[in-house]
Amino acid sequence: MVQEPLLDNSSTPDLGPFFENPHGDKYLFPINHNTFASLSVSEVYLDYFGKDGFREDCLYNFLRK
Repeated sequence: MVQEPLLDNSSTPDLGPFFENPHGDKYLFPINHNTFASLSVSEVYLDYFGKDGFREDCLYNFLRK
């Protein structure tokens, strides 16, 4: 059985370069816009999910519907 690629690269938009904020976090402007330009990623997510929302030894995957 041949597995088909999940994305057809010919239709994938160019997201441009990664930007880096003063905290050393890298982000894509077309996706995050200025959300992470001055705030650290941890500040944004801790503010949204709260201090008990994360554990250091876990991997979290966020999907947007």
